[in-house]
Amino acid sequence: MAFARLYQSRLNLGQTLQTLALLLSCAVLCKVGAAAKLAVEGPPGVVVVQAGATATLGCSFPCGTVGVQSTVVEWDMVERGDKILMMDGVPWPMIPRAAWIGDFSTCNASISLSDVRESDSGTYCCSVLLLNMYYEGEAYVTLRVLSPSSVTSKMDSPMASPSASERVGVIAAIMLIVAIAVLLASCVAVKKRRRSRMKRVEGDEEKQTNKQKEHLNPSIETAE
Repeated sequence: MAFARLYQSRLNLGQTLQTLALLLSCAVLCKVGAAAKLAVEGPPGVVVVQAGATATLGCSFPCGTVGVQSTVVEWDMVERGDKILMMDGVPWPMIPRAAWIGDFSTCNASISLSDVRESDSGTYCCSVLLLNMYYEGEAYVTLRVLSPSSVTSKMDSPMASPSASERVGVIAAIMLIVAIAVLLASCVAVKKRRRSRMKRVEGDEEKQTNKQKEHLNPSIETAE
C-alpha cells in the first residue's frame, strides 16, 4: 500500500513537471511570437566571386539594445532550405566550408564561405535574435559564383578577335574615310581645272585686246 502511494506521488510529480514545462514553453513561444522587429542589414547589391574563392556574406544588426543577455544568429540557404551556420556564443557550422567571422561586440554577424562553387549561388538569410528582449530580424544576401570558363572568356574577350558588329563598324569607318578622301581629291581637281580655264580665258581676252589695239593704231596714223 505504501509503495502504491509512493508511486502515485511520483506520477503526480511527473505530471506536474510536464505541465510546468508546457506552460513555460508556451510563455516563451508567446514572447517570441510577439518579438519586436530588429533592423538587420546585409551588403548592398550582389556578392560576386569566382569559383574556388572565399565569399564573405556580410550581416549586421543595431548595437546598444538594452536588456540583451545573449545573441543568436542563424544562416540559411533559402533555395535549398539548408542551415549553413548557427552562433549562440559558440559557432556551429553546418557545412565544413562555413566559418564565423563576425563579432557580437561590434554587432557583426558575418560569415565566410570558402572554396565556393556554382551550386553555392543563391540567396542566404541571416537571422538575428536578441534575448531576453526577443528582438529579431533578418537580412538577405545574394551570392553569385562565376564559373572558371565564364571568367576566362570575359578576360580573353577584349584580346580575342573582334565580334561581327565590331568588324562591320571598322569596315564602315574605313569606307567612310576613303569616300571623304576621294571627295576631297575630286574637289581639288575641279578647282585646278577651273583655275586653268580661267587663265586660258584671261589669256585669250588679253590677246584679243592686243590685236584690236594693233588694228586701231595704223588707222590713227593714216588719219594724221
